[in-house]
Amino acid sequence: MTTRVIAIGQPFAGDDGVAFAVLDALGPPPPGVELLRVRDASALIPLLEDADRVVVVDAVVGGAPGDVHLLGLDDLEASGMTDLSSHGLGVVAALRLARRLGANAELRFVAVSIEPPTTLGEHLSDEARAAVPTAAKTIVDLLASPTGLPRPMGVVGSGVTGGVTPQGADP
Repeated sequence: MTTRVIAIGQPFAGDDGVAFAVLDALGPPPPGVELLRVRDASALIPLLEDADRVVVVDAVVGGAPGDVHLLGLDDLEASGMTDLSSHGLGVVAALRLARRLGANAELRFVAVSIEPPTTLGEHLSDEARAAVPTAAKTIVDLLASPTGLPRPMGVVGSGVTGGVTPQGADP
């Protein structure tokens, strides 16, 4: 079984690089898991072709900065949150195209809410930096499931507090 955790972002665009920080926080992958980094959503398409399970880690605009979301593809589209793209093809569009081309990987998003980047630089805001451990733990929990990727849950934590907030509960 091929499992991939794919971080997408632009590390020189501030919080848009939060997914790479999450990948760094994971440490060495368990056997059978590949950790990959891409900067452009179109690079996701071939990475889904021969994978059984895929976790995409990305920054999204929407929600409170620092919130960590566990979503499926349909959930991301319905949420109103937007992924960031400087090349016109966003993550959702790339994954929909991969599906039309025959990719059938079980797919989940771990998304960190951010404010739109306004400056260049490799620094993360306090909110994005605080979300990294929660996002990494969410991925570790997903990978530990022997029966597949658990059903998406929505907001799984707030990076501001670093704790996990159950869906529907006040942070």
